[in-house]
Amino acid sequence: MSDFSAFGSMERHGWGDATRAAGYVALFSSAPDQAIDGLLNAVGAKADSKALDLCCGHGNVAAALLRRGCAVVGVDFSPAMLAFARARASNATFIEADAQNLPFDDAAFDVVVSNVGICHVPDQPRALAEVRRVLRPAGKFAMTAWCGPDASACFAAVYRAIKAHGNAVENLAVFAPIVLTAHVLGISNTATKAAVVVYFFACLLHFVVYSAGLPAVRTLTFTAGWLAQMAIILSILRWI
Repeated sequence: MSDFSAFGSMERHGWGDATRAAGYVALFSSAPDQAIDGLLNAVGAKADSKALDLCCGHGNVAAALLRRGCAVVGVDFSPAMLAFARARASNATFIEADAQNLPFDDAAFDVVVSNVGICHVPDQPRALAEVRRVLRPAGKFAMTAWCGPDASACFAAVYRAIKAHGNAVENLAVFAPIVLTAHVLGISNTATKAAVVVYFFACLLHFVVYSAGLPAVRTLTFTAGWLAQMAIILSILRWI
């Protein structure tokens, strides 16, 4: 039997951090949100359906299920993410629980959905077996997951760039102390957060275009990253 304990500990530690959860909700959650309508259409979510939002995260899928008239239960292992979910979809029921050992009777739900959530579960076959157990006869399950580099041109470009130039992180070496300083000081200034995001994506894009051999674009991404770095420093100094 495979041992997934290390992966499970990493996931719980990472997503149990309130700062990380808030960063995901503020900066990245709009990406998986684009799949919600298709996910709910796949299971035919409709009024009076009893629905389980598995690995519900910050509750956007649960909120969409409520808008369709479903009776919604959301499950996640992260208290930090569940706090966002309860605020976003107050009419749903949210439970802190393990997707590998769901606290529900057999055949309890008409539909089960999971939006890029199963990938965070250590023993995924076990979680899928639990989905089957809690679904009613003729119930429907649908999930989404990120495509790997074999199917996603975007991820393929990023992976190639990191593999080829993973040691070219001089700018990140300068950036790391800045981010750590901001974290230790508790800086929550919106401009600083925006500068951090710009810097991160400028560095990421810089690695990609570097591998593609586009010097003009590389200069632009380097300049954008440098300007964002200066904005971070100035913001921190002003806050101090």
